[in-house]
Amino acid sequence: MNGDTIAIIVAVIGTNLALFGFLSRRIDGMEGRLNGRIDALSSRIDAIHSRIDALYQALFNRKDPAA
Repeated sequence: MNGDTIAIIVAVIGTNLALFGFLSRRIDGMEGRLNGRIDALSSRIDAIHSRIDALYQALFNRKDPAA
């Protein structure tokens, strides 16, 4: 191998490593945002469940005042 070939190989390897690092950071950032959105959605679903439960309790668990 001559010097030019080695330089090209080193450049390709270096470029691939840099690209891998960049993509890895992007994926980590996207994962963090996605986890945040999932947590927010879970909180909203929990709030809806609480409201549905409260409505159910109000509609079906009333005691008969005459009893």
